Amino acid sequence: MTVDILELMSEGSVRIQAWFTEVFEVKTASINTSAGEIVIYAAQNAIVGEFTFNVEGSGSSCFTAESIEMNHLQIEKEGTGDTRSGQVDLSECTTNCERLRYY
Repeated sequence: MTVDILELMSEGSVRIQAWFTEVFEVKTASINTSAGEIVIYAAQNAIVGEFTFNVEGSGSSCFTAESIEMNHLQIEKEGTGDTRSGQVDLSECTTNCERLRYY
């Protein structure tokens, strides 16, 4: 998948899952969640120019891929929510993730 802009937004207690089986190449990606959960899984390599995680309240987000290249990563967190990116086991991409890991 190659796109200029990818934006995923979750309001309320909704779970959004996005699965990509081919190379994931995005110029600008943004994940915004408040009480819900967003999971993005790229089965192969991911190339992202700018990536922004915005988590408020009890929301959580997870982005995992075989390998990730990013030029810019910004994380904005307010509340008890959590965010993860890197080679994260999918079983760890669940509500109330306990820590953030980068590889």
